[in-house]
Amino acid sequence: MKALGIVRNIDKLGRFVIPMEVRRVKEWDENTPLEAFATEDGLYLKKYERKEDNDSILDELATSKQLAHDAETQEAYEKVMEHMRKTKKRGAPVK
Repeated sequence: MKALGIVRNIDKLGRFVIPMEVRRVKEWDENTPLEAFATEDGLYLKKYERKEDNDSILDELATSKQLAHDAETQEAYEKVMEHMRKTKKRGAPVK
């Protein structure tokens, strides 16, 4: 992870401003949907992209499982992933 040397305060409503330089580099324009992940070290933001295929969804779930703090949450992710794998094998559509 690269340090930016920029500090932002959170306002009373829990918001903070993502620096313009970061938004330009990441190509995050106004109304760009972002996905947030809580990690042990802080917050991870990435541009949200709708995943249509099952493999992409499984990849995203695997990433989220790795970021989970506790075993109970990791186990829940694993159950969802296993259900999706079984559903895929039967050929049923996954919504």
